[in-house]
Amino acid sequence: CRWPLTLVLAGNTLAAGGQNEVAGIQASDGKILWTRPVEGAAYGIAASGGALFVSTDNGSIHCFRGTNQRASLKPPTTLESRTP
Repeated sequence: CRWPLTLVLAGNTLAAGGQNEVAGIQASDGKILWTRPVEGAAYGIAASGGALFVSTDNGSIHCFRGTNQRASLKPPTTLESRTP
């Protein structure tokens, strides 16, 4: 498994964290919907208001937002990163 570090269910999408990457996986059949790079090991994932927040072991926090704010975890189109 490429994303063994953390798993969160939001709607019908599983958000999974791995080393330098997060993925959106369709809960019903395991189909990979999207993947996005992150800086470090993705240990913390939270979903709220159509956004996916990912924190990593190096202190980075990433925010992914889909094009449809009402749907849960649509494929991300933008990435904002903040490193303290």
